[in-house]
Amino acid sequence: MHLSDPFVLQLDRLSTLEADILKFAPIIRIVCLAGLMTVLATKAHAGAPTEPVTPAQLMTQLGSASDAEVSAALKQIAADGNYHLITALQAYQNGLLAMRGTQLVMYGSPVIDPVRGKLYPVLDAMTGQPVMAHGKPVLSDSIAENTLTVPDADSDQLEQTINTLSMYVPGQSARQQAIVALGNAGSLAYLPPLRQQLAQPHSSRIHRLLRESIARILLRHGTPVQKMHAAVALGQIHSTRGMELLKRAWRKLRKTPTSPMAVAVRNSLDQINGYTELTNLLFDSFAGLSLASIYVLIALGLAIIFGLMGVINMAQGEFLTIGAFTTFGVAEVFRTYLPPSDYNWYFICAIPAAFLVSALAGAVCEWAIIRRLYGRPLETLLATFGLSLILIELIRVVFGNNNAIIAPSWLSGGLWVMPGLIFPKNRLFIIVFCAGCIIAVYALIRKTRLGLLLRATTQDREMAAALGVHTRMVDMLTFSLGTGLAGLAGCAVPLFSTLDPRMGQSYIVESFLVVVTGGVGNLAGVICAGTGLGFLEKFIEPWVQPVYGKVFVLIIVIAFLQWKPSGLFAAKGRSMDH
Repeated sequence: MHLSDPFVLQLDRLSTLEADILKFAPIIRIVCLAGLMTVLATKAHAGAPTEPVTPAQLMTQLGSASDAEVSAALKQIAADGNYHLITALQAYQNGLLAMRGTQLVMYGSPVIDPVRGKLYPVLDAMTGQPVMAHGKPVLSDSIAENTLTVPDADSDQLEQTINTLSMYVPGQSARQQAIVALGNAGSLAYLPPLRQQLAQPHSSRIHRLLRESIARILLRHGTPVQKMHAAVALGQIHSTRGMELLKRAWRKLRKTPTSPMAVAVRNSLDQINGYTELTNLLFDSFAGLSLASIYVLIALGLAIIFGLMGVINMAQGEFLTIGAFTTFGVAEVFRTYLPPSDYNWYFICAIPAAFLVSALAGAVCEWAIIRRLYGRPLETLLATFGLSLILIELIRVVFGNNNAIIAPSWLSGGLWVMPGLIFPKNRLFIIVFCAGCIIAVYALIRKTRLGLLLRATTQDREMAAALGVHTRMVDMLTFSLGTGLAGLAGCAVPLFSTLDPRMGQSYIVESFLVVVTGGVGNLAGVICAGTGLGFLEKFIEPWVQPVYGKVFVLIIVIAFLQWKPSGLFAAKGRSMDH
């Protein structure tokens, strides 16, 4: 092969290039190795776990001069859901958060020192515990000037963060209030946390409130499609809180009543209105039953006294007042002399105490006044009316006016029945208590020796006396039983009303109406008439003023007595003779 051949020339060029490359081989190897190490280092750094930012670091970051850093810290705090930071964030909002050296502190409510005057407790912002120095809590004469200031651009976000964290507070009641508050605020910023909570397992009540708050926000700020879905959702869950928003939307859509949005809003309003009428009916029925329970309790004693003894006791309401103030006295003894943890049990002790004190007062009144007036109804009426005035003034001298009792914790709050309907526990207790008293009275009269003596004396006093019955003692026991039952009614009144010496007069007229309408001396009549009057009064109240409602009830009772003068059940025994 000739040396000038093109193939041979090409080989020579390649050999020369290879030689040149080999000269730079060490440099190329170094460059490649450095590149490889850089890639490996980058991957290792990307895969290494980052140190989590602690809540204390996030709170400290709120003191940054950069609005962006403060905003990022607030966003991270809201995402973490650490509700323990709410108090510190509120202190930050109120200008009470500061750095004390390297420690983040907040200033508590001021206290008064006899020597130094107003002092501010210094608390650890993360725990809420007092900051200690030399074994004593630190008290500052004033709020430091270096408190952390909320940037104007972040004030709204701070409020949103506090409201969002409130959803994570333990306890169903606190969480419900927070969810409702977010719906009331109506900001789109609350949609992500609300939807995040909606995806979590919750009780049906919490789930409904979350749906309601989301729908209320979307009805304000959503797209047209979202607004229509929100309107439908508010109707499905019968949201009374969404009524105003739906009415506002309907006012804007009146000119196009056949549009899909208008139809959805109108249907939702109809659903909510129908549901509201149902809940109002149920609540009025419950309120009427609880009011009837009070009427029946006081009328039971009045029926025994008036029906079995023929005595018109105008002081029966004052024996109710005695029972109420006995309950107040027992509560004061528990509050003053016993540990706070025992206070909730005062009501259990007040029930027998109210009965015994009222019964004893009734026995004294029967022995001193009533015993001399049997068979003289007009004189008895005047004497017991005077007795009521004496008892009112005596109670005013001893206890004063307008006293109140804190109900036991187990009678506070309400029982959730359905959305929009909660029955107060104190009213439920009154209904159950009344039912128990009715059963006890029936058992006493029908199943005991005392009841047998009561019935025998009522039906034929002379024959009972001839058979050895101490009729005077039976009269005293009967009057004591009637006033004791009024005391039990008074024991229940402080659960929903303040105490006043004249409070008994608010119930005496209705109680006589119950006795007369039901039939003098008949317990079944008392129960039926008391229930009917309680329901009637509560169902009339929404339509007219309470005063006119009572007048209307009185007119109905008069008309009823014109039709049935003996009441629902005709009287028997001695009262019939009179």
